[in-house]
Amino acid sequence: MGNVKALEVKHILEKIIDKDYDSLRFYYLGNQYENKVEHIGVKPSFKLDDVLIL
Repeated sequence: MGNVKALEVKHILEKIIDKDYDSLRFYYLGNQYENKVEHIGVKPSFKLDDVLIL
């Protein structure tokens, strides 16, 4: 049930952002996390093996 809600939220966000100015990243947790990052929008994604400070 959680995946259905996550997809619903993702689709809502995709409709309301301005992809020429905004950027979204979805992180799917679990094994092989490198393949589980989805980027939508203007800014290119970063390498997952680089340093990330939030």
